[in-house]
Formats: sequence, structure tokens, C-alpha cells
Amino acid sequence: MKFKKDNIKPLIIVVFLSISSVQFSYSQFSIGGSIGPQIPGRQDLKFKQYNSQGVLNQYIKTTYVQSNVSNVSNLHLTYWKNEFGLRLEYLRWEHNSIAKEFLTGEIPLFNSTEQSRKAIYINLMKRFSLPFTSPDTNLQFNNGYSYIGVGYGAVLTEINRGLQRNIRSGIQVSYGVNFPISKRLRTFAEFKYILTRDADNISAPVGKTVVDTSGHWTLFRLGPHIDTKYHVIQIGFQWDLFK
Repeated sequence: MKFKKDNIKPLIIVVFLSISSVQFSYSQFSIGGSIGPQIPGRQDLKFKQYNSQGVLNQYIKTTYVQSNVSNVSNLHLTYWKNEFGLRLEYLRWEHNSIAKEFLTGEIPLFNSTEQSRKAIYINLMKRFSLPFTSPDTNLQFNNGYSYIGVGYGAVLTEINRGLQRNIRSGIQVSYGVNFPISKRLRTFAEFKYILTRDADNISAPVGKTVVDTSGHWTLFRLGPHIDTKYHVIQIGFQWDLFK
């Protein structure tokens, strides 16, 4: 795992230096934070029990899993130059699931799992005038704006009774509206669609029962193992440092 972490560090350093270098040429630079609920997409759980020799002797699949809604916290740095922007953000959330129905009559030793996810995304963004308003021809957007974003980054996943820790790539798309409160303080509301990689156990833990988690099949995914999805609503504030 250390090898994968070391691969992430240069990416973070390059992004930080890039943002620092463009601070003086961008017309707006802000810091912000937000919070709001995440609604998980449908999950599939696979319970695997290994004997004392590390041989799989029980493999139970689910047909219905209940996932709980929880809050996502967000911290971000945003740069805008006219209508184009760049955002670096950190997100953190929990995902708890309970298996309700199983494919066969077998019952696992436990039926729930808890996931903790932390993510760093780099987002390319574009902003527009607010819906149902006249276009902002000077591209300053002082009276508010809407925006879209596409992000790519690294997601750290930790799961009890299973995968201890893993870092994989993830993507997100977002849409939001932003309004001024004062000269530098702004508020915004945002919707995100997040796709992360499934949490599968690669090694065979001796004498333990573990859980593999994955998203249920969906059209909007990147592959059979990148389909764990979250629908996120955020409300927050931004402070403009440079204008």
C-alpha cells in the first residue's frame, strides 16, 4: 500500500505547485467548505468465509442490501479565470450497508459492513449565467452563476470486516449554483454524481469471514469494478481571497 501512496504524493505536489503558480494570473481565488447528504447507489455484498488453511468454504451473495444515507463533508480551493476554473477538493463520508436478502438459504456470521471513504479530486470547471437570466457578457459573474465540473482523483477506502485499506481512482461530475452574500462571501448549492471503485479482497485471510462490496449494475459506470456510486447534495460557503 505504501507504494500506491507514494505514487499519489507527486500528483498532489504538482497540483499544489500549479495552483500556486497561477494565483497571480487568475481573476478569482477562493476557499470553501460544504456539507450535505449522500444517497448511495444500490450495493451488492459478497460474504466470504475462509477456513484455517485459507481455503474458501462459504461464499454468500446478496439480492437486496439496505444502504444508509450519511453526510459528506467537503473542503476545496477554486480558481476562476473568466468562465473557466480549476478546483482541488477533499471529501470525506461514511457508507453503512446491511444485507437483507440472500441468493441462497445460507446465512453469514454477520450481515452488515461499514465503509469509510476519503477522496481528493482535481476538477475542471466551467461557469455560466444563472438559469433564466441574461448572459453575463463581461464574464465577471458578480451577481451569481451556475457551473459544471468534471473531476478525477484518488479515493481511500477502509472497511471493517474486510478490506483494511486501499487507494483507487474515482471520478465525479457536478452541477451547482453560486450566489454572493457580501463582497467576498458567497454561498452555493451543488449536486455531485460520484463513481468509485469496488472494495474487493484480493488476499485470502486465514480463518476469517470478510465482505466484498460492489455497486449494482448501472448504465452510468466505467466498468464492472468501477460502479460504486453516490448521489450527493451539498450546501456551503466560499470566501474570495483575490478578486
